[in-house]
Amino acid sequence: MIRGEFNASDSYPKPWVRVMVSLAGLPQALGEVRFLIDTGAGRTCLHPGDAMDVGVPRRSLLRREAWRQPPVRMQGVGGTTEYFETPCSYAFPMLNGDLHIVDRTILVAKATQSNMALPALLGWDILRDFHLTIHQDTGFIELDPITPNVLQMPDPP
Repeated sequence: MIRGEFNASDSYPKPWVRVMVSLAGLPQALGEVRFLIDTGAGRTCLHPGDAMDVGVPRRSLLRREAWRQPPVRMQGVGGTTEYFETPCSYAFPMLNGDLHIVDRTILVAKATQSNMALPALLGWDILRDFHLTIHQDTGFIELDPITPNVLQMPDPP
């Protein structure tokens, strides 16, 4: 089981989950991202603020040449943005200390003035691998993997 959280007293609660990500082709791009669970998003997106926090160089967020594939244009609540698609490993920390691993792609947004502060979005391309439970009484979100893909963490010495 993987746990996320939200503030149950908010008028419009925002569910979050923390995930370790590793972006292929960018060995320095490894770190924890706080994803907003977005059931309205078809794809998982990393916006510039979080991308730089995990080690994506700012210059890579401005130049098409830094990426293997040409950018794709997508429409969202923040307007139309160009995204660079790249392979990504997602490591979800489980309550028992193990990691649930999902290997897919992620869309990394080209940096613009309007998207610097947008949150990372966990979309259906990843959410389809989980049963999602919302506990309004406790403010917890639970993601239960449909198919186990677990990396067991060794016991500390």
